[in-house]
Amino acid sequence: MILLLPFLLDDRHRRPSAILHALSLSAWERLVQMGGPFGSAPCPATVSGSWIVYAAWSRTAALITMAAVHGRDL
Repeated sequence: MILLLPFLLDDRHRRPSAILHALSLSAWERLVQMGGPFGSAPCPATVSGSWIVYAAWSRTAALITMAAVHGRDL
């Protein structure tokens, strides 16, 4: 389901674009985008927001991994 979200959401409205910008694919696309910082979308992603998305995804993955390992050690 999470793999299909980028194809189902768009940048035209605020809430769907917020969900779209929270995905790592959209963050990567913003970081490698050449040209001006604002495209034709009314709610574009920012570079700092994209880095925050990557930090949040990696931290969440680390916390889930630590919880799984801690649960198995007992």
